[in-house]
Amino acid sequence: MPKERKAIVVHYEPGEDNATDELNALLNDDWTIVTTAAMGGAGSEAMPGTHFAALVVLEREEKKTVGGFRAA
Repeated sequence: MPKERKAIVVHYEPGEDNATDELNALLNDDWTIVTTAAMGGAGSEAMPGTHFAALVVLEREEKKTVGGFRAA
């Protein structure tokens, strides 16, 4: 069966809205992580706290549709 692929950048900063919510939603929707790549992290006096980012590639089995509706 064909697979769908998607790439997202997950950004994490303590105490902020983060893309981890988007990643969790995708994982709950049958997506699985194929690979990840760190994109670095930073912290400074001007920007306290540590910031991280990663490229995450996901895939899932392509869901068939019937009359425009996805099969469960």
